[in-house]
Formats: sequence, structure tokens, C-alpha cells
Amino acid sequence: VIACEPNRELVEIVKQSLLLCGLTEITTIENRAAHSASNNVAKFYVPDGRPMNAALVPSNSKFGGGATLEVETVRLDEVLPKTVDFIKIDTEGAEADVWNGLGRTLEANPG
Repeated sequence: VIACEPNRELVEIVKQSLLLCGLTEITTIENRAAHSASNNVAKFYVPDGRPMNAALVPSNSKFGGGATLEVETVRLDEVLPKTVDFIKIDTEGAEADVWNGLGRTLEANPG
């Protein structure tokens, strides 16, 4: 399992959950936002009290009632193994950017 989570606070919760479930040995957590390119910086908005609704936003966006962070991006083609059985994407609106970073993976795994 490879999980991408740009929100550092949620990474800690994911780590605790994996430990409780006995899944730490088979899981890698990328503390970066899945995207079409790696090593870029993206603006990430985390609404107060609703961290599960966090999302990458345009760089000129302004919000009240939450935190805006800069997060590093990662192209999934660079972190996924050659053979992939299953991909789940939940990126609150950035799905197209994630798909654009999966060309090699999708080509190698047409099923």
C-alpha cells in the first residue's frame, strides 16, 4: 500500500491507524500531494474543523477560517511499483492532475 497524504496532521493519524491494524509493514506513506508532477509546491487549504475536506487550491486563492499550507507534490508514476492491482483516488477536485501523473502506471497495468 502506498498512501499519499499532504496534511502532516493526518499523516500522524494514518500512522497510528496502520499501527493499530498491523499494516505498517506493508504501507508506505508519502507526505506529499499526488499530482501531475513531482517536486513542485502547491497551495493546500485545510478548513477549520474539517481536515477531511482539505484540497489543493489555486495559488491566488484566499480563505478565512482555516489554514493554507504549502505542500510538495509527487507524480504517482514515480512512487508506484511497476505492477499495480488497485488505485483509489480521493483528492477533493484534483483527480485530473493525479490521472495526468499516472501515464506509465496505467499503460503498464491496462486491466
